[in-house]
Amino acid sequence: HTRCSRDWSSDVCSSDLMKTLRWDSLLAGSAWAMVHGHVLVQLDNAMSYRLNLDNIGSAWKGHRDFANWLVEYVKPETTVELGVDWGFSTFCFAEPRIGQVYGIDLFIGDEHAGSRNADVQYESVMSVITVNNLDHVHILKQDFNEAADEWYHAIDILHIDGLHTYNAVRNDFYRWSCFMKPDGVILMHDVQAWPDVHKFYNEIELPKGYFEDSAGLGVLCKNPAILDEILKNFPNFYFGNIA
Repeated sequence: HTRCSRDWSSDVCSSDLMKTLRWDSLLAGSAWAMVHGHVLVQLDNAMSYRLNLDNIGSAWKGHRDFANWLVEYVKPETTVELGVDWGFSTFCFAEPRIGQVYGIDLFIGDEHAGSRNADVQYESVMSVITVNNLDHVHILKQDFNEAADEWYHAIDILHIDGLHTYNAVRNDFYRWSCFMKPDGVILMHDVQAWPDVHKFYNEIELPKGYFEDSAGLGVLCKNPAILDEILKNFPNFYFGNIA
């Protein structure tokens, strides 16, 4: 397998990333029971909708409007989420139905999130996908590093929300940021709630900003114009490092 070996701030990367593996085949033929309460709600505008996510607990709930807006603005071909948990943020990225959304998780929990029943959690996420016909959402039941070894897509939006130790978040950033497109956007959850995530976010020397609510969400992009546009639409967005 190819290891991604460049810093996102560099334009040099290993070249044999474009393999023939199709990740979406992992979902082919999957059938799951429907979970009551997870339904697609159509609004007056046929292109606008919200999923009913009320039954999904998450520390990410304050970022839903931003996630929807970001997807509409960037129009990503590929969005990747490292850390799915019960799927709330994954479904926020999926709601606009633009591009392909890949969620990567072993669904076993960790020392910060607590332990999980992997089968129950995975089937719950898959049920929401089935009920709402989210055929553009692909769940990879893998370790982040193993998935990175096999990954080949260029990424438009990357959301990092795995283990919140300094070494883990740093590893996730450098293993995956090399797949970013030049105008790609990296999101880091828990920049307010976890000191190690806060520390690493502050160390990254890229144009960046953050939201303070819902445990904090860092936003990094090599194109500062994207950050300017975020501020125009979200007055609770702040530029730079976190004090």
